[in-house]
Amino acid sequence: MKIASSPVYLDTSALAKLYVPEDESDEMESAVKGRTDLIASDLTLTEMASALARRVREEILLERDAGRIYTQVLRDFDE
Repeated sequence: MKIASSPVYLDTSALAKLYVPEDESDEMESAVKGRTDLIASDLTLTEMASALARRVREEILLERDAGRIYTQVLRDFDE
């Protein structure tokens, strides 16, 4: 996966791949590694909470792991 040199907008599904191992996570990580121009909507935080909660309900993630991931997402957004 190659991403152009202009700023990159990450929607929630792309962002989730960076925090929760799933198909194409490795490719997404490689595509954004070292970039400092990533953009995401504030709405992504709400959508990410919902996506993590769904994974807990589906027993893909433990609740404590989902909480840890969400805390990391918030920290990363603050940076």
